[in-house]
Amino acid sequence: MSIPKTIKQIMPIPDDYIILTKVVDEVGNTHMLNFSPMGYRYMYALVDCHGDRSDEVDVYVIRPDGSGYVDDSGITLVVPKYKCPHCGIFMKPQVDDGDMNYVCTSCNEMQRVKDVRTGGVANVYQSV
Repeated sequence: MSIPKTIKQIMPIPDDYIILTKVVDEVGNTHMLNFSPMGYRYMYALVDCHGDRSDEVDVYVIRPDGSGYVDDSGITLVVPKYKCPHCGIFMKPQVDDGDMNYVCTSCNEMQRVKDVRTGGVANVYQSV
């Protein structure tokens, strides 16, 4: 019998972050998508691990129907928003094999961030 998760505290995720969710399409390809425009909401949750290990911070997902759950499976990724250095609009984040790219849908500028799993390295700007 497993002990149910106990949430000690819930905190909002700042507006300058985007939450991406891992999905697998019908062909088996993995993509990271932003479900916020479809009514999903996200918060940080401090979860009590009942003395087995240190408490952990997970993402709490609230579905459009109001139900919610703690995502401790690692299928969500919290990434910062970036504005395009050329035209100033928010860029669209894309994740591919651990590499994070931000693409401007207006001027096609691309900002590359290496390996998001390790915190990345210096941003490199390049035109597409």
